[in-house]
Amino acid sequence: MISIQHFEFYGTGVDSIPIQIGGGNIDKVANFRVYDKFVGEDQALEIWDAQKDAFGRAKSSMTLYKGRLGLGTTEPEGRLAVLDEPHNLEEFPPRAMTAEETYMEGYGVFKATADSHGAGNTSIRHPWKAFIKGTTGSTSNGDNSWLDGSGDFNNATGVYDGSLLHHNGSVSGEYLQLELPYEIQLSSYSLAPWNFLAGGDFQYSDFPRDFIIYGSKDSISWDIVDTRSGQSSTFQGDVQKYHANSQKTYKYFVIVVTKINTAAYANSAVYVAIGEWKLFGTREQGQSVLHDGQLTLTKNLNVPRIGPALDADDTPRRDRLVV
Repeated sequence: MISIQHFEFYGTGVDSIPIQIGGGNIDKVANFRVYDKFVGEDQALEIWDAQKDAFGRAKSSMTLYKGRLGLGTTEPEGRLAVLDEPHNLEEFPPRAMTAEETYMEGYGVFKATADSHGAGNTSIRHPWKAFIKGTTGSTSNGDNSWLDGSGDFNNATGVYDGSLLHHNGSVSGEYLQLELPYEIQLSSYSLAPWNFLAGGDFQYSDFPRDFIIYGSKDSISWDIVDTRSGQSSTFQGDVQKYHANSQKTYKYFVIVVTKINTAAYANSAVYVAIGEWKLFGTREQGQSVLHDGQLTLTKNLNVPRIGPALDADDTPRRDRLVV
């Protein structure tokens, strides 16, 4: 008979256990090893810079294409082209518009237009009122919303009875257009109803029911970005959100409304109204180009001062002469 009173093991413990995330071999660049160790900012940036090609956000490679050198781009626009770092997802316009054309520092000029507005009153309900950020529901008489002035929607069916075309090939309908200072890749957008009276009485009947979103690079050729039907907004603050996931970048976006909701409000509606329209997407990456002796920068040029210090001026001046 064998009896063991104490049984102990001695050795070196393992402080870290690797965890593999993703398929394939663990030594591949696309995989990760996670340890119980803090990764500093410099290390994280180094990892990002080494793997950003795999993430699909930017290219770290250098390309020679038709005698042109591109850094981070396979399509250099000049003899030497450097692609900007990728942008993050943003909201457009980033701030409230205050006029038909509104300049926003760090972005540029945004412009909102439509075929008509105000429902006969040209002093209110301008197209840019649909981009004033968060005032839907707290305004008097719905002034801070866009309302078309045509009255061409059938008050029984809500279908557009007019003949307005935004562009060649467009469907017939009332439209609201936003021009951006640069092209963006649209990922999603949202629409909200307009406030008809003070106190939160929303005109849901005027909310777009059927519509098409178009995008353009030059305001001449247009592509369909998104198509919706049977949409509605039925209570105060009801913001409808839509995914677009456009594969192209556009500078112009327009919503063409072909039908509105008529049964959601006591009064029959003949106008389309949008309380707020927000767009979400990513700015197009620009290129800084050196070509034929001309330098074109997408950002500021920062250089150290050349010459003496600002307070060291030895040039003789009349007001500094001492006799």
